[in-house]
Amino acid sequence: MLTFDRGKNRFNYRTVGLCIHDHHVLLHQMEGDNYWALPGGRVEMLENSKDALEREMKEELGDKVKVQRLLWVMETFFQHETRHFHELGFYYLFSLPESFPYLDKTESFHGAEEDVPLVFKWFPLSEIRKDFSLHPIFLRKAIHDLPTETVHVIQHD
Repeated sequence: MLTFDRGKNRFNYRTVGLCIHDHHVLLHQMEGDNYWALPGGRVEMLENSKDALEREMKEELGDKVKVQRLLWVMETFFQHETRHFHELGFYYLFSLPESFPYLDKTESFHGAEEDVPLVFKWFPLSEIRKDFSLHPIFLRKAIHDLPTETVHVIQHD
């Protein structure tokens, strides 16, 4: 994983996926967290961000995804617990196969990785507004109006 620590500061190189199906967005959280995020993970050394997203989604969702296009390149600065983060993220639009077993949007489900306690849930896009607990905060508005070309975003949460 491309993660570097320097004192109380951490740099992450992350790949992220936005999946919208039938006016719902797929989000995930670590069990016990009080916020949601788009699924994804850290990029490995000598791995490009698109391949990393395909790998991460196979690991987390147990199925192959189709990466469609790059939406945002985001530099996000935030604090989690006592650590300050600088995260470089590549945010892609992706789709799941029609055979994916959790397209029904009625129940949350656990990720395929047994050692990572991730909970996934489909949320109606209409619920994602400025007071929804989705991070980075930029996404609360951005997922309603996807760019036609890749956009560079700098976000301080």
